[in-house]
Amino acid sequence: MVGYNSFLGNVSAISSLAWACSGIVFAAASLNNSDFTATAGQQFGLYIGVLVVCGAFCAYGTEIFARLQTPSVVLNVILALVTIIGLPIAKRHELNTAAFTFGGFVNLTSWPSGFSFLLSFLAPVWTICSFDCAVSLSEEATNAATAVPQAIVGAIGSAGILGTVILVILALCMGPDVAAVNDDALGQPLAYIYLHAFGQKGSLVIWSFMCIARCAVPLGALCFADPINYSAIK
Repeated sequence: MVGYNSFLGNVSAISSLAWACSGIVFAAASLNNSDFTATAGQQFGLYIGVLVVCGAFCAYGTEIFARLQTPSVVLNVILALVTIIGLPIAKRHELNTAAFTFGGFVNLTSWPSGFSFLLSFLAPVWTICSFDCAVSLSEEATNAATAVPQAIVGAIGSAGILGTVILVILALCMGPDVAAVNDDALGQPLAYIYLHAFGQKGSLVIWSFMCIARCAVPLGALCFADPINYSAIK
């Protein structure tokens, strides 16, 4: 059962990440040209391209991938700081109220509100779905009995804290019209929030780096899904 669930999880996770990467890249194109809207065929083609490139990279470029880990982490930290610090400054005259930020609830689905609330947990569950990477590397870790549990707790704990802060900032800066954020033609609510905070040029610069960071996610997930690559990455 563990192997079966792990297989399904790796297949669905990598596919989902590659599809999301495709949408984020095309959102950058839409930020650059408001008249551009990607077709389903274009999105699917880029999705397949991302999977092929990631597969080839993991098969033949693990040493390069190992060197890219630190720059990738630094880039993600910078993007998080841009969101946490930059967004409130850019939207300082248009911030939502505390009541809306912490107590507002808008259900844009056809599901009952209670069930929609439970479905919303599918998004943050991504922050803890890959803690098994530390377990998979335990045979190569020094003092694994202590280091691996610390890695699991530290990764999940830091992701939970950082994720909560970012969600609060987004709720504070997104504006009161949730439907407008969700239904915008960009197809990416975060890109919509950046666009209305930093303008077209500023949001395009930030989103370009977001594309780079996002492309590294399916690559990392695919590499860590392959036990053969663990030693090379380490």
